[in-house]
Amino acid sequence: MVTVVRTVLAQLNMRVGDIDGNLQRILDASVQAAHDEKADLIVFPELSLCGYNAQDLLLRDSMQIRIERALKRLCTALPHTLHTLVGYPWSEDGKRYN
Repeated sequence: MVTVVRTVLAQLNMRVGDIDGNLQRILDASVQAAHDEKADLIVFPELSLCGYNAQDLLLRDSMQIRIERALKRLCTALPHTLHTLVGYPWSEDGKRYN
């Protein structure tokens, strides 16, 4: 038996440091992909939540807190039938990873 997973790759104009705006762009694109493309999975690029090239901003604890809050909002706002892969930095043991 073959299982088909309809996958959509999203390349959006994310703004550096605009976590709320980027979150809304991700939500809008996800809803559109689920509706228009009947997507099972939508994939966003690395650092899509905070915007690429945030560099110094990523070292701030306040930025990490905002990113984690946005990620939680994203998880509760998306339909459970749509799997979403979002790039964001995370911290563990005092180190940051992408």
